[in-house]
Order: sequence, then structure tokens, then C-alpha cells
Amino acid sequence: MGWLRASHLNRAWSKDQLDRLDRVPKDVVLLPALAEIQAIYVPLAQRKQVALAVACSPGLHCHTDPNFLRVVLRNLVQNAIKFTPAAVCLRITDTGSGLEAARPAQLLSDTAPPPTHGLGLRLTREFVQKLGGRLTVHSLSEQGTTFEVELAASKASR
Repeated sequence: MGWLRASHLNRAWSKDQLDRLDRVPKDVVLLPALAEIQAIYVPLAQRKQVALAVACSPGLHCHTDPNFLRVVLRNLVQNAIKFTPAAVCLRITDTGSGLEAARPAQLLSDTAPPPTHGLGLRLTREFVQKLGGRLTVHSLSEQGTTFEVELAASKASR
């Protein structure tokens, strides 16, 4: 019961402190802000063998308080690293013609009718699932296809 009371007091104190902070919005270019957070957390991510990547259009801006944004991003990235189990991700990309939009889901579906080709991918998916992993497909027409296999890292890798 004491813990619940202390937790409630901590939340009340935190809310009081937040109410005292003044938001000072500015035009913020997001890519450098994200790159700053990435640079801070790359060592922690590497120690835990978690990939930390930033994907953002270079010219993307938003009107926000940069300090508030930094706190939000740091909290989210730190939690993501903390709660992401170590995994091995194998990414295989081809530069072919890509797949039609519905095709990746059909290739990995349990319910789609058997294809005339793509049986090897279904077998691959079955093997990856039996290994406790996950197989995903990303494809864009005329830009190729990427297959990702995610497997749990062994204790020797951690």
C-alpha cells in the first residue's frame, strides 16, 4: 500500500513540475534532431545488439518546442532499446522488377490458394516459423524486393 501512495505522490509531483514548464515552439528540422538522438543512443543499442535507424525526409520540419521534442524522443528511443529483445535480422534485397502490391501478402499467407510459383517462399516461411522467427517481405514495383528474416539471438551473441 505504501508503494501505491508513493507512486501517486510521484505522479502528482511530476504533473506539478510539467505544469510549470513553458513551451517555446520553433520551426524544427526533424532529421538533425533525430540524428542527435540516434548519436546519443547508438552505443547503448550496439551493446544490446539492437539496430537503431533513422528514416526521415531531409526537409521535414515541424513547429514544436525542441526541448520537449528531445525529451519525448529520448524517452521513446530508450524504452525501445530497453524492451527490444536481441535478435538477428537477415535482410536480402534484389533489384528486380518488384512485386505487385498484393503479392507479398499472398506469398506469405496461409489462406491464399497455392501459387503456381512461390512455393519455395512458403517453405521458407514455414522453416522460419519453426525456428521461432519471422519472415517479412517489402516490395516496390520496379524497385526490387527485400526479404527479412528475424531470429532470436543466441546467448553467445549477447
